[in-house]
Amino acid sequence: MTTDFQMENERLPPAWIQVPGLVAAIGSLFLNFLQPNPVYAPKFEMAGMALAALCLGGIVASLFLWKAARVLAVAVLALYWVGVGAACFFILLSPAFVLVYYGVFIIPAFLIVGLCTAYARRGLKRAWWLGSVVGGFGCAFVVAIVLSAPSLKRTADQTRPWTRPTEPIVLGDDMLQLVKCSRQFATLHPGLGYPESLSQMGPDGTGCLPEALVTGNYKGFTIVYHAGMRNAHGRIDNFTVNAEQAAPHGQDFSTMSTDESGLIVYKYEGPHGKGIPLPYSPAEGAIGRLVDCLLSTSNQNWSNVPQSEQYFRKCLGDSYVFTSGRSGEVGAYAFAYGFEHNDSGAIEGFTGEIRPRIYGIGGIRSYLIMGNFNGPRSGSGPARGTPSFKVYVTPEDRPATSSDPLAQDCEISWVACIGRAQID
Repeated sequence: MTTDFQMENERLPPAWIQVPGLVAAIGSLFLNFLQPNPVYAPKFEMAGMALAALCLGGIVASLFLWKAARVLAVAVLALYWVGVGAACFFILLSPAFVLVYYGVFIIPAFLIVGLCTAYARRGLKRAWWLGSVVGGFGCAFVVAIVLSAPSLKRTADQTRPWTRPTEPIVLGDDMLQLVKCSRQFATLHPGLGYPESLSQMGPDGTGCLPEALVTGNYKGFTIVYHAGMRNAHGRIDNFTVNAEQAAPHGQDFSTMSTDESGLIVYKYEGPHGKGIPLPYSPAEGAIGRLVDCLLSTSNQNWSNVPQSEQYFRKCLGDSYVFTSGRSGEVGAYAFAYGFEHNDSGAIEGFTGEIRPRIYGIGGIRSYLIMGNFNGPRSGSGPARGTPSFKVYVTPEDRPATSSDPLAQDCEISWVACIGRAQID
């Protein structure tokens, strides 16, 4: 009676069919051609060492005519077909891309696997070599589908026809007005603080907001005002306003929010917008350009003050209209600036201010820019020193000071609202 592995002529799979696996294992370990993510690199190394050990064991077993050579050959053959199955899966997803860019590697690999299978079957019963082929190929498809499912779902969501959400920018000026009215209410009622509801600022209250906005359904959005808890003196010191695209809407919709700070943020929620917080900041262009020109002029390291002034004004451009000295207007904002020079004439520091020309019209928040250079600087030669600056902000109707909190980075450059406006 013979076992399942035994053949009438006791032939064993040839040793050379293990060589391609050994070469692939060595390549993955030393050539680093896969360049895996550092998180997964140890796992790739372990898999490469395991494959190398398996193939070496198969070669030794075949050379010494051990019957274990059949078991090792079945295992290696199954792993070969796992690779074939994974390649076929990705070819089905994008045949042209995979074959054009990777065909030079895939086609020879398929031929080598086919040749190894043809020679391995001479030393194995049909059930074993066929089982390794079907099992390896099938496992590759199952694993590839499971691992690719989240990515495929995201791609399907992004390519599926969708309805663009309502633009939240239409509420921007209304949010500015709402913050302005809330602060005016707190000024008129210092003992009460901010209002408890929108109605206190509507026609039946201070008359600062229109009736349509007070109802909470405005310009295609549902607006909800949340007053903060009263403090020990019965005063409300904070509030939030949240506006969401009115129902019904799909997975993609828009929102906008603000609070007593006057910072207005909007988001496109859903699979396409991904909820990234973006600023509604009318001052972003004005203050961003002012910061860039202050830094650029300081880096020129001129000791000639008129020359540096000329460079600075040219940097700002025609949209900045000078009204007197180092101050002027840009859009709905007024601006001012100054430079600090050391004894050699080099610029060691600078200041800038941006304020709404009319509080609540085009903007609420006022900004103070303070910058300096760390390290030696002289009025001649290349600029030295490391620049640093901070931008302070206040929602009150007054100039910002260095005692105020830092502004958000998104208020001076087009980035997500996740950091403070400073370089240390």
